[in-house]
Amino acid sequence: MSACLFSQHFWGEKHSGFDAMYQNFKLCYRTSSEFAEFLRESYTAEDNYYKTLVKLSKQAGSYNNTSSFKPCWSLLKQFIDQISQVHLTIAQERQNLSRDVQKYLEEQHKRQKLIKDTEASTQEVVHAFQVTSVQLQKAKEAYHSRYNEYERAMRLESGSNRDQEKLEVKLKKAQDEYKYSVEKYNNLRNQFVSKMHISCAQFEALVLDLTIITRQNISGAFVDRGECVVRLRLHSNSNHDIAWN
Repeated sequence: MSACLFSQHFWGEKHSGFDAMYQNFKLCYRTSSEFAEFLRESYTAEDNYYKTLVKLSKQAGSYNNTSSFKPCWSLLKQFIDQISQVHLTIAQERQNLSRDVQKYLEEQHKRQKLIKDTEASTQEVVHAFQVTSVQLQKAKEAYHSRYNEYERAMRLESGSNRDQEKLEVKLKKAQDEYKYSVEKYNNLRNQFVSKMHISCAQFEALVLDLTIITRQNISGAFVDRGECVVRLRLHSNSNHDIAWN
């Protein structure tokens, strides 16, 4: 899988990338919480299934008749016992995994509070840069408007000298405001870029950590154990055919 570096993304025209990363960061905690809940439900399902299989095993073992079907009851009980032990193991592992995920969730909650504090200054810079970007655009438009107005008056040579002086004053004011906005924008942009690179690295590490842990948990708890159950049932079916033949 190719790397997806956050620092190469999350910029955008309106500079809303930080907000997107921060919201995704909060969703990571919710995802972990939902996964922990899912594991608890999964444990309950496996445990109930195990208890049901135990009842079936006892039922199969209670049929001690002397008919020719007796070996089949014995074989069925053996198969059910094997399957029930697998599901008992799965239930126990899901329970242990649920505890580990809950512990990770608590650590992530503490980490979330810490990051919220450390990212507060970045959030302020991002907001200031967004406001300044809008102000710069308005100052640019105002300057070009005053400049065109002044050029048009000079070209047509209309109005008195006093009117021309007023236009020059307005143009100079718009020019100064535009210049100030550019300087403020450039200063904040440097801060914005610097802090965004740090935030991108931090948020990327958090998401990558969650992704790796969740993938490992799913692979170990569901894929590997699921394959084990399938193989056991195939083995049981094979022995069942042999017993009948």
